[in-house]
Amino acid sequence: ADFVLVATRGHQHDFELMRWLLNVKIDYLSIMSSKKKWQLLSEALINDGFTQNNINTGHSPVGREIGSATVPEIAVSIIAEIVNHYRNSAKSAISLSQL
Repeated sequence: ADFVLVATRGHQHDFELMRWLLNVKIDYLSIMSSKKKWQLLSEALINDGFTQNNINTGHSPVGREIGSATVPEIAVSIIAEIVNHYRNSAKSAISLSQL
């Protein structure tokens, strides 16, 4: 199984990475992004020829809602989402298809 989390510094390469990753068979794809940034990025991907169904294969925002506040707690929430996806082969309540 392949699990990918896009977490670039400053989001400079998110578009290029997502363009490539959405064309690859990946079991779990997520991106660290604000709702606003994801909206802009998904619009750019649609303008580049991707469908909403393509984009909905990913997860954003990433992580399970556990009330995390610190970087280590956010990391735990991300791993919890990946484990949930691995064990249940289902999207979490905050996957892109739920937005």
